[in-house]
Amino acid sequence: MKNRASRDTRIKLFFMYLLSFSIIFVTLGLIVYNSFNDTLTVNVDISMKKQIRRIKDSNYVSINRIDDSPLLKQAPDFKVYQILWSQNGEIINKDAMGTRYPVFNKIPFKKSDLNKFKTIKQKNGPTFRSYLMEIPDSAVKKWHKARYIQIIENIEINQNSLISFRNILLVSLLIFGMLSIALSVILSSISIKPTISAWNKQREFIDNAAHELRTPLTIVQNKLEYLLTKPNANIIDESESIATSLSEIRRLNNLTKDLLLLANSDSNVNVFNFKKVLANEYFENIIHPYADIALSQNKQFYFQINIASKYIQLDEDRIHQLIVILLDNALKYTVAGNEISFIVIESAKQLVIQVINDGENISDTHKKIIFQRFYREEKSRNRKTGGNGLGLSIAKWIVEEHKGKIEVRNKIPKGVVFEVTLPMKSNE
Repeated sequence: MKNRASRDTRIKLFFMYLLSFSIIFVTLGLIVYNSFNDTLTVNVDISMKKQIRRIKDSNYVSINRIDDSPLLKQAPDFKVYQILWSQNGEIINKDAMGTRYPVFNKIPFKKSDLNKFKTIKQKNGPTFRSYLMEIPDSAVKKWHKARYIQIIENIEINQNSLISFRNILLVSLLIFGMLSIALSVILSSISIKPTISAWNKQREFIDNAAHELRTPLTIVQNKLEYLLTKPNANIIDESESIATSLSEIRRLNNLTKDLLLLANSDSNVNVFNFKKVLANEYFENIIHPYADIALSQNKQFYFQINIASKYIQLDEDRIHQLIVILLDNALKYTVAGNEISFIVIESAKQLVIQVINDGENISDTHKKIIFQRFYREEKSRNRKTGGNGLGLSIAKWIVEEHKGKIEVRNKIPKGVVFEVTLPMKSNE
């Protein structure tokens, strides 16, 4: 199911990226093509406008024959021609056209094109740019049959250039299209990785949470079912079953709180309240109960608190929770007769907290994953040392929210050192 969902998501991302690239490249191609086409058309229209001004400004008084008119001779640009039309749409100056008449005779005469620039494409013939205008008043008496002048310019060369440019553009778009496919494949694969990672973490989190919840629930269920078989028994007789059930319920309660805390951390819910606290007094109040616990377990407890600043800024509840997690962990893995050390010092604008125990060293492999959720070094997940494997992951989250870092290293010859480094703002 996961693989299918991953594949479907990757396909959706692929087509999304491909569509985005296609829209970008096609839009860019159309803009470039239309810009090039407009540039060619504008240049032709500028040339034709010069001819229009020449026609309007010419002197027709000395002209006796149509063929002698400088207006009707080939323009300086050999591509530009002029056609005289009668009121009925007949060509008046066909004799002046010579061999070009069969071509010009195919050009349609439409009064609706009057005073408009227009492109005329002939089938199996050249392409023209055209402008139709009325004969100037000063020429009407000389050319009583002519009523309209049509200026045409052969733009076949421009059209060929445009076709060549279009072909080059299409080849370029094809190349970029293949590149878009390759990029879409790469980007969709890269984009899906965080989703796959989130799926894997979610599945692992659910599996581990279910495992942790199943055991205490099973124990409570078995104990309660056992009590139902003893309806006449006294509480004192079944105190062990009741105590076990209560212990497992407490475990469930603590596990639920830890899961809720981690869920808040994943959803970026702000659960931190930073404020100013008395530095030395704050840490002394935390560790004194643990000194008594260590003494009761026949374990030595050493502590050192050396903070120059009177006040420090932190979330006192979360840092308290951090220290409790580290000290609980140290007590679990320290045997009677060995030592636990708690050290807090101020060094170079940083607060350094060390919790040291004389338990077994941690392998390099486990050091890399010790802060993962539900991590416990015992593969069998036995409950000899208690815990649910969430403590160190919560500790890491607390440290990161304080913009600090936490690391673990082995003590020579035996033991483990957890060291927390927090940036410190002193508030005197």
